This record gives sequence, structure tokens and C-alpha cells, in this order.
Amino acid sequence: MIKNARMMLRKYSYIVFVFILACAYLFSLTIAPVNADYGYYVGAAKSIAHGLVPYRDVSLGYPPFVFYLLSIPYVLCGMEISPLVPMYIAFFFNLASGCLIWQILKKLEVNKITRQYTIILYIIYLYSVESVFLGLEPFATFWGLLGTYILLRNKKHLGIAGLCLTLAFLCKQYALLYAPVYVLLILLLRLDQTIKERLLAVFQVALWSFISVLIVHLFFVYFTGQGDYYTLLLGTGYGRRSFLGVIDVLQKRFFHMFFIVLLIPIIWRKANQWDRRRMIFLVFSIFFLLLQNYYDTSPHYLIFIVPYIVILNAIVIRNISSTWFRISFYWIVLLFAVLFFKRATEDYQIVRKNENNLRELTRNQQLDVVGFLQEVIPPKSKTVVARQWNYLVTPHLYGLVNIAPVNYRNTRFGFEDDSQLIEQVKDANVLIIETSHPLYDEYLNQIKSPCQSYSYKNVRVFLYP
Repeated sequence: MIKNARMMLRKYSYIVFVFILACAYLFSLTIAPVNADYGYYVGAAKSIAHGLVPYRDVSLGYPPFVFYLLSIPYVLCGMEISPLVPMYIAFFFNLASGCLIWQILKKLEVNKITRQYTIILYIIYLYSVESVFLGLEPFATFWGLLGTYILLRNKKHLGIAGLCLTLAFLCKQYALLYAPVYVLLILLLRLDQTIKERLLAVFQVALWSFISVLIVHLFFVYFTGQGDYYTLLLGTGYGRRSFLGVIDVLQKRFFHMFFIVLLIPIIWRKANQWDRRRMIFLVFSIFFLLLQNYYDTSPHYLIFIVPYIVILNAIVIRNISSTWFRISFYWIVLLFAVLFFKRATEDYQIVRKNENNLRELTRNQQLDVVGFLQEVIPPKSKTVVARQWNYLVTPHLYGLVNIAPVNYRNTRFGFEDDSQLIEQVKDANVLIIETSHPLYDEYLNQIKSPCQSYSYKNVRVFLYP
């Protein structure tokens, strides 16, 4: 009986532990501050639910797939559904990516204990890179990873891998970086095929992806009446464009995720040919996906690379011959992950700080102000949100309050420059601004008269015809 109890404990303790981690992750979605991007994504999804067409009726700086997906709950259940619904959808895709990592490791013949460890590491890393905030990366990562799994497992379903590349790109434009990842996988890890066969496989994947992208492109050209809408997807609106962003990520902020690469020369000679090729593939894949940091170094940009980093960890671990060193490595990596997990929680996951770290922002503070705004602002009012990063007034309000941009065809849902926002006030019915805004007086100079004014916790609302 004791033996059976031990077997049951050994069998189910890991499942219970991962379930607890997943539940804690899910709970964090309910208490984390709502990110500014939330207003952009949900605001655009709601506009699609109202029947507006992306690129024709509403300005959109991203591919359309996620916005259509997020619009479905609003079409089926109305606009008053819980603000957590879009975040739960993203969570499901993160969960599905975890399942794909398990299957990829299984295909690579990684033992069960290492697979279990890798999934725990995946959850911790994922939580630590802003995945609790709504973003496009979880959706793109799933499709990019699914294509990776298909190419590893099956030599025939190249068309499906090409469609996965297209779907990843249609979630976020920077997912096009999965293209060189797929090419590298085919060339490096299909040793049972000739060079000609591998090049033909690359061509087939590219052809399927190109045809599917072309179909989507022609669809939007037909509905929008313009063929240059795709220029909106070229990284416009980003202040930083420098490859120093990649170096910044590697050197300073997230070194603990990448130091695994330093161990590769140590275990290189003992690794077999297959594992050497897999490590080369994974290192270069991580590098390719890091190139999106050319535009920004926000932590959520690392969601793309987390699966490949944890898989690389698993490959390196199994090539460590010394049992003592292997166990030590398990704990060192996990310790670094937990320390960063703690820092991420304190700095920006549950409590966000402004740029000078002088004030803190919590979800309850945000929802408190949202309740006030819902009481005083007429539904669907044309509104200017005078945003201040990590303050109470940011673009997230477009997702939580029933307000609309001044002009759907020329909006970035509050992410416009201050000069553009100030100009929009002339045509708006509502201005939401904090008294601490450095351009407070300039905004007020644009207000039409007469108007009504309401105040709540340094947040001012001006209503005018």
C-alpha cells in the first residue's frame, strides 16, 4: 500500500504542481495592471465587431488576424463582457505553446524528467516577460512553434508549415522572422534528405506561405480599395530603430536567459552530431527572433524566443555527463529564473511604476477610475486620451471604457504623438487628462466652449458638444 502511494505521488505530484503554477499564472491576470496596448488591441477588436473593416474604416498598424479573433466574443456576447476575456484567450495560446514544447522535446527524445523541468522553466520565463499583459506575441508564437513542430515531425506536411508561417505573420508582422528559422531547420535537421530535396522543401514551404499571404492581401485590397495598406505594417510609430536593442537585451536585462549558450563549447565535443546541429539551429533561431528588438526592447518581445531558449536548455542539460554538474545546473538555472520572476513581479507585473519610479499603479486604481469614467462619459463619445505612461490615463481606457477615437480612419488608439492628440481635441467630444500632464495647459487651450468638467483623483474629464 505504501508502495502504491509512493507511485501515485510520483505520478501526480508534477501534474498538480504545474496545475498550481498555471492557476497562479491565471490568477495574476486578474490582478495585474491593464497595459496600455490593451486599449489598442481591444479597441480595434470592438470596432471590427461593430462592422468596421481594418485598413479601410479603421487605421490598424498590425496584421488583422488577432483583432478578428478577439472580436468574436464581442460579436457573440456584446460589448459588456468581462475585460479579462481577451486575456484568457491569449492565455489559452500560451498554454497551447507549452503543449507544443512538450511534444517537440518528446520528438527530440528528451527524457521525461528534463521535459517536466523544461515546462516549469517555460512557465516561469513566460510569466517574467510581460505575458500577463495582452499582446500579439502569444498568438504569433503558437503558430510559429506549430510550424516548427510540423517540420520536425513530418516530411510531408510542408504546406501546413507554410500556412503556419502565414498565420504567425498575420498575428504580428515580426513573426516573418520565423521564415529563416524554418529554412535553417530544414537545411540542418533533415540529414536523411539530399541537398536538392531540402531546397525543394524550403521552396514548398515558401510557396504555400506566399500563396496564402497573397490571397489575404487580395482580399483586403478588394475590401479596402487600396493596395498599399501593408505599408502600415512596417514598424511605423516606433521611436527606436537600432540593433543596439539586441545587444541591450543580451547584456543587461535578460542575460540569465541566455547564459546557457556559454555552456555549449564545454559540452560540444561530447554531444552527438544530431544534438550539435540542434544546438546550432536553436542558437541561430533565437538570434533571428531577437532581431525584432531593433524596434523595441520591451520584455514582451522575448515571448517569441522563450520556447527556443527552454528547448536549448533541455538539449544542453542532457549532454552534461557529470550527474552532479547536471543537477547543479538544474538548480542554478531555476534560481536565476525565480530571481527574475520575483523582480518582474515587483517591478512591473503586479505593480507598475512610472518612468521615475516615484509612484505606483495597481489594477484596482485603474478600475476605480474606469468606474468614474463610465458614469460621466456618454457611450461611444469621440474621446481624446491624453496619455502618460504608467499613469491612470493611458490608451488602455479605449479597451475598458465605452469610448471611441476621434477618427477611426486616422487613429492609433491613444498612441499618437502629443502634438497629434492636442490637434484632435478640436474635433473631440471628450478629453481625459491628468492634472500632472506636462502639457496640461496646451490641451486645455484647445477645448471648445462651453463644456462640463468632472474631477476624480487628479483625473479631469471635459465634455463638450
